Amino acid sequence: MKKVFALLLACLLLACSALAEESVAYVNNSRGLIVRQEASFDSPIAGYIPFKETVTILEHLDNGFVKLSYDELTGYSWAYYLTEEDISQKGDFTMYVTAWAGLNLHEEGTIESDIITGVPFGTEVTVKEIGELFTRCYVTLEGKLYKGYLWTGYLSKEVPDAAHAKEHHDAIVGSGLEGWDDAGNDSGSTSSGDWDWGW
Repeated sequence: MKKVFALLLACLLLACSALAEESVAYVNNSRGLIVRQEASFDSPIAGYIPFKETVTILEHLDNGFVKLSYDELTGYSWAYYLTEEDISQKGDFTMYVTAWAGLNLHEEGTIESDIITGVPFGTEVTVKEIGELFTRCYVTLEGKLYKGYLWTGYLSKEVPDAAHAKEHHDAIVGSGLEGWDDAGNDSGSTSSGDWDWGW
């Protein structure tokens, strides 16, 4: 009987220890967070978590990754892009259009949705929700406020360099890559362009 009690007590202590290791964190990267199947940058992507979302940390690993869960998604992410500070209610932030030919502002977050207007290179936009492919934002052009979705791959938190953007644009148009029109604007490609995920 004592052995059974000791075994049950040990199991209870292990369970409590495992629960104590769990903690809450927030995605602090404006581009969101990639979740991988294993704790490696080479591992296939299991999912994606938007900026400011809350995750549950299940385990901290020695290589800088953490095992986490988010809704029904469980996997591994780089711990650097997580913070214990609650940023979920913090305000909007600014990004800039880095596509030399500008970007189309869509009504919805799909390439097939209607185009509201064109947004020129270097335009400052107010981001409401950043997504893997499209970002929901506000933009003011000639005194008029527009709301819609821009291609995430050509938005940056840094003010873009015009010379670099034009060089990249010329290289893309000159290559004749499928999915680009004569203006160099993305017309359906699923490429993220020169966006460096950094992960």
